[in-house]
Amino acid sequence: ARKSLLLSANFSGTPAPGHSLTGYSFEPSLIFVTGSQTLLGDRQSLNVPISIAGIRESRTQTVTVPLPSGVSSVDGKPIRVTVRLEVQ
Repeated sequence: ARKSLLLSANFSGTPAPGHSLTGYSFEPSLIFVTGSQTLLGDRQSLNVPISIAGIRESRTQTVTVPLPSGVSSVDGKPIRVTVRLEVQ
């Protein structure tokens, strides 16, 4: 089966003192995957682990999307996430 899944951030850590997370976005926001219908089932999204430990400013970085065993990415494009912070 082929399916598009929404990317969702799973943040770990906390930003530097006095900074707070105000939002994030993925580019692209969807990933196209293939796998058996049993593996993909009702899945609508994939969680991407992103560490924000100690960061002091908004940043964009390339991330690796962890795919369940037996599921593979169709397009293989790099996925970038922009994390937005503000000073409190």
